[in-house]
Amino acid sequence: MNKRTLLALATLLAPGFVLAQTPTQNPASAGLSGNPGLVSERHPQAGCLAAIGRERRDYAGAVDQGLKSGLLDPNSRAALERILGELAALEAAARADKNLSAEACKGIYKRVVAENSGIQMTMRARPYTKAK
Repeated sequence: MNKRTLLALATLLAPGFVLAQTPTQNPASAGLSGNPGLVSERHPQAGCLAAIGRERRDYAGAVDQGLKSGLLDPNSRAALERILGELAALEAAARADKNLSAEACKGIYKRVVAENSGIQMTMRARPYTKAK
């Protein structure tokens, strides 16, 4: 083969060889990528727990907004806060239980969604009006 053919082949094959090489680790950064220390373990039902937290926050926001805007009876504040406390306790217990089943998590989620939907429907259907 002549030199031009060899040069052309080398040019065509060189990028493949460069990409196929594995990079060596820089000795200066060797200590940085070591053991990261204690990493918290992900909860088996993390997705479900995130949905529960989101719905609980929506419920709390709806209660707060409903009381501020006059759509909910101010006398019902204690009952609404009691329900919010129960929902928060259920969520905390579920987060603490690493052996929580998917069905149990879905049950808690359905309870929170039901409470959230109930408060939303209450505010839409019959908004509280002060007696004149």
